Amino acid sequence: MSSISENVSVTMARRKEQAMNNRVIIHTYGNLGTILPENNKPILLSLTKSLSVKELLGRIGVSPNSVQLIMVNHRAVAKDAIVKPGDRISLFGHEYPVFADWLDQRS
Repeated sequence: MSSISENVSVTMARRKEQAMNNRVIIHTYGNLGTILPENNKPILLSLTKSLSVKELLGRIGVSPNSVQLIMVNHRAVAKDAIVKPGDRISLFGHEYPVFADWLDQRS
């Protein structure tokens, strides 16, 4: 009987992991936290395929012009960068200072 419950537990853990891998986690900072419904809490968004950051912003109702810096998996990227399920996205509003090496990623 215990092997059945172990198999069920393993199956449930795999399903949970697969469900998490089909999502992106979006963190917002500064004024972007106030315009999103969760008040600066991470947003979990299900994705079935890869899409551009600009398309992702449209899906969550954020104007690309309101974002100064975008990071995907802790790396600064441009708005035409591609995100895929499992990625971690951080969005920073204009009130955040931008470091010199990130300046070319703001287009």
